[in-house]
Order: sequence, then structure tokens, then C-alpha cells
Amino acid sequence: MSNSLALFAKATRCGRFAMLAGSIAWASTACQMPRADTPARATPVEGLHLDRTASGQAGVTRVRAVAKAGPAFDLYFDAASERHALTSAPRLASMYADIAVAAAAPVANIRWHPVLFARDPEGRLAAALGSKEIVWTVPMQADGRPATSPIGPLDGHFALDVLIPHEQVHALQHSMYGSHRELPRWFVEGQAEWLGMRISERYAPAAARRARANRADNLAQADGSIDLRRWRMRADPAANVGRGTQAPILSVSESEQEAEAQGLAEAASYAAADALFQRVSREAGDDAMRRWFAAVAATRGDLDSAAMAALVKRETGVDIDADLANRSKTRL
Repeated sequence: MSNSLALFAKATRCGRFAMLAGSIAWASTACQMPRADTPARATPVEGLHLDRTASGQAGVTRVRAVAKAGPAFDLYFDAASERHALTSAPRLASMYADIAVAAAAPVANIRWHPVLFARDPEGRLAAALGSKEIVWTVPMQADGRPATSPIGPLDGHFALDVLIPHEQVHALQHSMYGSHRELPRWFVEGQAEWLGMRISERYAPAAARRARANRADNLAQADGSIDLRRWRMRADPAANVGRGTQAPILSVSESEQEAEAQGLAEAASYAAADALFQRVSREAGDDAMRRWFAAVAATRGDLDSAAMAALVKRETGVDIDADLANRSKTRL
């Protein structure tokens, strides 16, 4: 995954974008991002301590947040963003704890991606801080307020409420499932979409509703059926996902039409994977979902789509073969 943006479709006069931000697909038909939700009251996390440490980067402060029997994670911020970053720490701690519970993962065992609160439009600070690990950015303004943008990941509220939950599910996957295993891309991104959106629905319901509507629109625009079994990372066509962690980047030789078609296909695949997880969740329930995730963590070696589908059937009782072929374009 990359902290840069890969734009996959040209913008129309009202600002339609199909894009990937690292690994999260997002599209909007709106000319402006709507105002963000009033922050929801976070589920309390006991004994959250914030300790300042050297960041190694001029103008940036690092804080290590550690909760008693809860998550431990790093925050970075520039001077103007300090207040917003520190007041967001309890919210992030609660989000991370909720992610761990939903995924049947010991929260203390997860290495969460650091989050940077800063004005960093070119991504230089995030790149410098993330030389050894991925750092995700909540874009800020010079006055210390979250940035606003019609492009979701460049909007501070969207980044905190929608992008960060999705990406921290990927952090959990690396910690719990292993970073060198090949798992089907539909599982890796479907779990991040489904679980990340559940967190967004709890903490920022209006933002979650907009994101869900965008996903439905992405799926409706899909040209033909979506075969999730064939969904691969562009950077490594032979890989499923485990080792292919780069976001797909367009070739400079591709035409605008090809780029737009690729972007819409990617966005539709994210939506279809999310729809698959939603169906399993509706039919089997949360306990069965946790059994499935725990079984993935307990297995060793790579899992292809057939093996993962068998695991779903065993742990949840739900047959997903038709969803993977998606011949009828699964509805959200």
C-alpha cells in the first residue's frame, strides 16, 4: 500500500473521481464534500497515556499513545495540528479497540499504522516519517482545522472517519495473518471495507452513509459481471494480495478511457467484496464472522479463493461461491 493517491478516472465538470488512496476505493458525484459529522462519543478506553518522544523530523512531534489493556499507537503532528491530534487520540484508541474485538484479535498484539496530522499536501512529511512503516495522513489546514476537499482522502474528516478505519484493518491483517502470506484480494480488501465501514457507521454515521452510497454507485456502474476470484494487485498479477501490498498504479501508456475503465472496475470490485462480507454477516452473525477471522489467523501458509471459501462455509455455514463469481452483480 502506498500513501500516495492513484487517480483512475478523469473528473467531469461536477467532480466525479474514481480513485484509490493507498488501498481504499472511493468515488464521489458531489462537487464538494459535505460537512463532517459531529464526533460521536467514543467508547471509553481505560488509562490512555500520551508520551511525547522525538520524531526525528523537524517541525513534527511524535506522541506514543498507550491504553491500559488496550491499543498502543503513534501519532505525529505539526505545531498547528497539535490540539486536533491530541483530542483525536481517545477516538482513535476506541476505534482500534473496536476493530480488534470485531476481528477476534488481541488488541495488544496489533501494530497499528502511525497517523500524521499535518499540512502535507505533497506527502513529504509522511514519506520521511514512513521510511520503515506506512504512515497515514489526516490532512490539516494552517489554522489547525481539518482540511476540506472534494477528493475524499484529501479531506481531513473523511481521512479520520473513513480512510483510517479501513487502513487500520490492514494493519491488523499484517499483525494477525502475517505479511508474507498470499490471501485472496477479495478477502483482504473486503474485510477492510466491511469492518472499516462498521467502525465509520458507529463514529461518523453520516460519512458512512455517503461512503455506502458511493459504493452502491460504483457497483451499479460496473460493466458486466465481477469475478472476485480473478481480482489481483496490478503491481503483481501473479499475487493475490499478501505480498502485493502496493496500490495499483496506472501505466503512463494507458489512455484516459482505459484509465477510467480500470478505475471503475477497481471501485466496483471493492464494492462487490464489501457486499460479500455484508451478506455473510447478515446470514451468519458477528460470532460466526469472528470464528472465520480467527480461523484465518490459525491457518498457516497461503490461502487461495477456493480454500478461503471452504473456510467460510465451515465456520459460518454460508456458501459464497456465487458471490465470488458475482454473475448477477451483487447488490449492496
